[in-house]
Amino acid sequence: MPRSTYYYTKHSQGRKYDDDQVIQAIDEIRQTDAKYTQKYGYRRITLVMHEQGFKVNHKRVLRIMNYEGTRLDMSGL
Repeated sequence: MPRSTYYYTKHSQGRKYDDDQVIQAIDEIRQTDAKYTQKYGYRRITLVMHEQGFKVNHKRVLRIMNYEGTRLDMSGL
């Protein structure tokens, strides 16, 4: 077995959280406090998720929020 393959398979464990778990966490964050409902975008949601112990990338949160249609619309501001 090549050395690079050994270390690649050793360190690649896949995602720790499913998209469903991230979607559920985003929904819970938005439902727990009224200030998270419309004013928080993907950056602040990611920060709150990090504070709660989720190790999730901001790009993943952005992709999920775009897919769900819950992203903050800045055009009206």
